[in-house]
Amino acid sequence: MIRKDSSFAVEEFIPGTFALQGVFGGLVGALVWVWGLILWSGKPDFMEMVSIIPQTMFVGAIFGAILATIIWLTHSGTDLRTGAGMRVALMINIVGAVAIVLSKFPELMSNGYFPTWVMVSLVSCLPVALLVGSRVKPWELFTFGSVAVLRKGVQTRAGSQNAWATLGTLPLRFLSIVMLAVWILKFSCERKVDAGVIRGAVMFIAPMVYPALSAYVTFRSPRKFILLMIGIAINLPQGLISTAAFANSSNTSWVSQLPADVNFVCLAFTVAWALFLFARLSVKTGEPIIPTAALSKLVMRRSPQP
Repeated sequence: MIRKDSSFAVEEFIPGTFALQGVFGGLVGALVWVWGLILWSGKPDFMEMVSIIPQTMFVGAIFGAILATIIWLTHSGTDLRTGAGMRVALMINIVGAVAIVLSKFPELMSNGYFPTWVMVSLVSCLPVALLVGSRVKPWELFTFGSVAVLRKGVQTRAGSQNAWATLGTLPLRFLSIVMLAVWILKFSCERKVDAGVIRGAVMFIAPMVYPALSAYVTFRSPRKFILLMIGIAINLPQGLISTAAFANSSNTSWVSQLPADVNFVCLAFTVAWALFLFARLSVKTGEPIIPTAALSKLVMRRSPQP
């Protein structure tokens, strides 16, 4: 079997690696399961859906760990090297076999939604099938990531072993990831796309860009100067809302119309971004935060004499 250089190709056969990948895949699959439950529910309640997430993720983590153990035993005991496509095919067969067994129970088949739940189960198992045994390392969520550095005219990426710089990265990273999941679930519960495709796209995509970009730059930050400008630009609205809501909300009518949780989220993101920028910009990479040399040349450049 040809082994391709892919992020989801089998790389190592360490039991702990397989187990952590299985747990992480199970957690992601649990969120997919809840999302599928929301889409196929008549009138889903957002808080009710959120309340079942802990139990679902717990079951998903156990299922992922069991599947990871099976795959590891298969790989370590044989010469079989399964790629992502093979693992997905095996997962489909396993879920299909379980569905055939369950179909023997009349009380399950009497439910007209049984085929739908089989499809939801298949989609929910995909994260486990793709991640277990792959080169994706879930523990990298807790690492520093990298920042772009320009050295001798060549752009490279540099990491950091500084524990404080890494800790300063984590609040914004996890806050962004959690808010992405919450927004997708909330949008699905409220079915705002029913109000119109264009309006629904704006209401879904616009709030999702901010946490998505925030999460991405914590892993692969651009150069320090660009990162600083991005941080200031996208946080100006958040900072204004936070300042007005918590410093002078009684005299600000437009802020008082916003839900309290929106103000709290804006403040949380503003503080997390400030901590993130302080941690990233303080890392020694041999490159200044602001390219003063280039700025001085631009300012001091004399205009041509007439």
